[in-house]
Amino acid sequence: MTPDNVDEWVLAAEKYNTETLKGKVKAYKKAQKGESEGDTKEVTTKTFKLHKDQEEIVEAALEKAMNMSGTDVRSVALEYICLDFMGSAGGSVESLFKQIKENVDNPQEQMQAVFTPFEKVWPEVEVTLGLDDLIED
Repeated sequence: MTPDNVDEWVLAAEKYNTETLKGKVKAYKKAQKGESEGDTKEVTTKTFKLHKDQEEIVEAALEKAMNMSGTDVRSVALEYICLDFMGSAGGSVESLFKQIKENVDNPQEQMQAVFTPFEKVWPEVEVTLGLDDLIED
C-alpha cells in the first residue's frame, strides 16, 4: 500500500471477503514484479459440460469477476469466484442459518448471530425482534 493507492485498497478491504482480498493482493504483487497472473509452476486443465442456461450464468460470473478485479485472465477470474465462495457462508443465506442453528443452542443467541452481521452492513436499519415474535400461538 502506498499513499497513491491507499484509497483503492481501503475500498477493496471493505468490499471483498478475506480470501478474495488475499487473491487481489497476490495478483497485485505479481504485477509489481512484472509477472503475469497466469505464471505458475504447474498448469492443469479442467473441462466442464454445461447446459446453455448454465453457460450463460458461468460466462456472466466470469465477466463480472474480470470487471471487478481488473484481470483479463479468465482462470484468475474463476479463482476469484471460487475464493469468494469459499470465504462466504457456503454460498447461501440458508447455509448461514443452518450453520448458526447447528452451532448455537439458545434461540436468542441464534438471533444475535444473524443480526450482528446485518447491523454491520446496514447500520441505518433498525430491526427489533423479540423471542415472543418467534413463538406461534
